[in-house]
Amino acid sequence: MFRFLVVFFVLALVQVNAADRVSLYEVSVPVADQSPEMREYAFKEGLSKVLYRVSMFGDGRSSESDSSEIELPKQLLAESGKYVESFSYSQNARFVNDDSKIASNGDGADEGNGVPNSVPNLGVEPEVLNSETEPAQAKVLSWPSDHLPYFVNIKFSVDDLELKLRELRLPLWGALRPSVLSWVVLQRGGERHLMTMEELEYSEVFEDRARSAGLPLFLPVGDLQDLASVDLNELWGLFPSSVDAASQRYPHDGVLLVRVYEALEGLELKWSYSDKANLYSGREKEQTYYALWQALNQSVRAALFPQYAVQFNGLDGEKNCIVRVSGVESFLHYASVLRHLESLSSVNKVKLQQVNGDRLVLEVSLHGAVQSFEQQVFLAGQMTQVSKPLGQARYEGAVAGVDAYQNDLLINGGAGVSELFFNWSSKLGTDR
Repeated sequence: MFRFLVVFFVLALVQVNAADRVSLYEVSVPVADQSPEMREYAFKEGLSKVLYRVSMFGDGRSSESDSSEIELPKQLLAESGKYVESFSYSQNARFVNDDSKIASNGDGADEGNGVPNSVPNLGVEPEVLNSETEPAQAKVLSWPSDHLPYFVNIKFSVDDLELKLRELRLPLWGALRPSVLSWVVLQRGGERHLMTMEELEYSEVFEDRARSAGLPLFLPVGDLQDLASVDLNELWGLFPSSVDAASQRYPHDGVLLVRVYEALEGLELKWSYSDKANLYSGREKEQTYYALWQALNQSVRAALFPQYAVQFNGLDGEKNCIVRVSGVESFLHYASVLRHLESLSSVNKVKLQQVNGDRLVLEVSLHGAVQSFEQQVFLAGQMTQVSKPLGQARYEGAVAGVDAYQNDLLINGGAGVSELFFNWSSKLGTDR
């Protein structure tokens, strides 16, 4: 009975929103002690993880990693403490003081990852430490965070970091991100089963790696309704129709289909992501589930980043557009519209041009392309884009004989200014 109450509660939470606002600028870094040198190292590592989430930097594992789409800005990392808003220490509740050696064969631990064979595939592979690394970094154990006694919990300044990224003309993926329903089928020993949020030995690592990448991936609850609706053989083939019926109960922006085969030589994975406009796929092969989920999230993130990130190319400067919003029935709605638009990473500032009944006319200054702004508004779900209505009211003082659209262009800088129309959804309350 308790299990079904938990399932009901989780479904109720899931159905509040589809797109999620992800926590991007707060991170916990495992450390060996609370020395100033280790704290400085944690700031650097924490900033590298934040930059991985918000821009195309590194692979999310270490500031020393060289597998980056864009080279990590060395000066930015060297000044990592400058961007720290607050920090604190906490005990690692799962700390295990284990000084045992790595087994040289499969009898004592998985060879090469130093994890006891009671959890043979869930450990993280040890990071290779460069012999020229800083002394503080050399003190960090190369095993999973369970073997480090403390966390440094760091909160970085959102405004300062985003301003710096814009100054460097680097892409920025804001906190509003597509919610991705993830259907994962595992094959072990000739048998296939659906991975659900209740399988903690798999799901905790899966969700942890997704959070590290800044991706709001979530698993189905795996109750009787899910199990009855999903054809595992079809899901193994990564056919979208295999989960169409089961996915309807979960609000989401995209669907990720994953199959994992546990072979003697390692873990083999194939994946397929789809939303209303895109289809991506790929393959991964790793020795542990930790590394496998890490690789999966890297690949999915790399596929989604160009679609949602705001590009600051610096060629044309900021762009303005006219945004008309209808359905604004009160001052509270008006304030909510402005707060909602200003919360989008593609928006620099919003200026009210005119109020006419339940309609607002706004001049919106954008950091990037108009398409990025439209994508973010769609993802947020608070405003619905509509086609241009007939007979739009003009501005006060509009030029006689010229229609409203042309007046907008004349007032706001001439040709090239886009005009967008939206309906405000008051049922959703204030911005997310």
